[in-house]
Amino acid sequence: MSQEDDLCIFCSIFNVNTIFGFIYATILIIGVCGNLFVATMILIDRKMFGSSINLFILSLSFADMGNLLACCPDIAMFLNGAGWLLPDIFCPTLRFLEEYFLYASVLMQIGQMLDLYILNSSNNAKSDWDYCIRYKNKAFLSLTAYLKMEDTELSLIMGGTVNF
Repeated sequence: MSQEDDLCIFCSIFNVNTIFGFIYATILIIGVCGNLFVATMILIDRKMFGSSINLFILSLSFADMGNLLACCPDIAMFLNGAGWLLPDIFCPTLRFLEEYFLYASVLMQIGQMLDLYILNSSNNAKSDWDYCIRYKNKAFLSLTAYLKMEDTELSLIMGGTVNF
């Protein structure tokens, strides 16, 4: 065996896609573990969970973790260079999740601001706002999810077909 053959074996094992795949997997694992750690620490301690800054950090942690997990299959297939390997329904679903988790932390901030506004403006009429306070987060997330859907997701929901 010559030195060129040894070099070819080395190049076939450690090509650019493999190296970037390992780097990406390392970033993904560290990111998910770090965000899980932050979320766990805030959720375990009742005093930390009561702070508005920590709730903001918690929402950023969940949004970042969701974005890492939603973007993972897309980037892995791009690095592999084999085209789209997942079923067709995952293409619009992953695009929707990427957009959704991108704006999830902003939605949490809006929800917290509305919470403070409603609580501060309704000192005398708290019972009138109880219904709004309980269901506003679900309404915000549902409305934003609906508005952020692209034409492909809406046509799938309405029973249409999408050509990929």
